Amino acid sequence: MQIFMIGDSIMQTNYFDTFPQTGWGQMLNLFLKENVKVNNFAKNGTSSKSFLEQGLFKKVEKLLKKGDLLIIGFAHNDEKEYDKNRYTEPYTTFQENLKYFIDIAKCKNAEVILTTPVIRRKYQNGKLIDTHLNYVDAIKECAKKNQVSLIDLNKLTTEFFNNLDEESSKKYFMNFEKDKYENYILGRNDDSHLTYEGAYLICKLFVSEIYKKDLTIKKHFLEIKNITYCSNDIYEK
Repeated sequence: MQIFMIGDSIMQTNYFDTFPQTGWGQMLNLFLKENVKVNNFAKNGTSSKSFLEQGLFKKVEKLLKKGDLLIIGFAHNDEKEYDKNRYTEPYTTFQENLKYFIDIAKCKNAEVILTTPVIRRKYQNGKLIDTHLNYVDAIKECAKKNQVSLIDLNKLTTEFFNNLDEESSKKYFMNFEKDKYENYILGRNDDSHLTYEGAYLICKLFVSEIYKKDLTIKKHFLEIKNITYCSNDIYEK
């Protein structure tokens, strides 16, 4: 059994030259049992549209086999209406692209998990506001229509970060002062992309939800205990 991941920079594998930026896809192997391989095809800057048009999914299609798992995570770049090469409309072209991915996986007798996008760190009156417009609901609707599993990372991350204050939430995102990391001497003010801590958190939320939903795929993952909220960090009961 192999896991295939397709998505954008929130999921992609990063290397030392962009540390501490970390995609949650590159952390998932920490939560898997032995003999399960992760193939992370997520790529920075892609939308569901550009991922298809750049031929990136063809590589996945060739390798995907019966019993494998395809994890899909798009939206951040599909939302960019100013960019005709990436923009998709949530209830038409976006859902059509997701359905294409799903249909191919089903033809291969592989399982599918759709994920909603991780919340951006944007606060208003001390609470996070959703910047993903109708894409979250479009993903939920697509999962229901096509009878595939859904992990609502948008909901999970909103709940988690609403239990932290704004300052405590910074460490999970690429938001830090100058001279902290050699790759970003001038600092960074990025509230979308994840740090190592952020990617680790997303994986914990993802795997924990697989167990809560009692998905059959859980047999390949290490069990995560209930996640408890703390002002400085997360810990397990």
